[in-house]
Amino acid sequence: MSKASRMVAAALALAVSLGGSASFAADGNWESTMMKPTRAKSLDVGTKHVISYFVSADGACRLTAMIADRSDDEAAAGAAQLQLTVEPGKTARIATADGNSLRFICLGRAEWMTATVVNRVALGAPAQ
Repeated sequence: MSKASRMVAAALALAVSLGGSASFAADGNWESTMMKPTRAKSLDVGTKHVISYFVSADGACRLTAMIADRSDDEAAAGAAQLQLTVEPGKTARIATADGNSLRFICLGRAEWMTATVVNRVALGAPAQ
C-alpha cells in the first residue's frame, strides 16, 4: 500500500464523523475561523497541515480538505483529500492520530462555514 493510500485510509479510519458527538474532552485552546465559499483556509492541526474550502451546492456545504504531514521535507510530504457534504447546522469532524481535530460547521443556507482547531484528549473509562 502506498504512503498516500495509507494516509487516506488513516484519515478516514481515524476521523470523519458527521454530526455525532464523541466522548472526548477539549483542552480549551480552540482556534476558530470563518470560511466563505471558494475561499481556501490553511490550518495547522497538530502534526498535520490542512487546506480546506467549500462551495455552496444544493443547499449544503460541499467541503474539500487536503491533509498532509507538517514537514519541511517536500519529498516526504504525501497528501490525502476528503470531500464531504455538510448540511446547514450540521458538523463534520476530522481527527488526527495525535489527538487534535478540526471541526467544520455549515452555517446559514450554506453561505458560511466555521473551521475550528480542537485539541482533544480521550476520556478514560469511569472508575468502578
